Amino acid sequence: MAEWLSLKCVEAERRVMEAKAKRAVWIAEKDVTQLEGLGVEELEKARKLMVEASRG
Repeated sequence: MAEWLSLKCVEAERRVMEAKAKRAVWIAEKDVTQLEGLGVEELEKARKLMVEASRG
């Protein structure tokens, strides 16, 4: 049960990061100045996710 819950938490965290990455891309396309509100850590994670997604 604990392992299942741990996997669900990891999956939920991954989905949140993917959503943040998609939001960052949307904002960047809309207006680069709005990216300031995301913070450096979120932007770096979003960049990494976008790179991973582009690799397949």
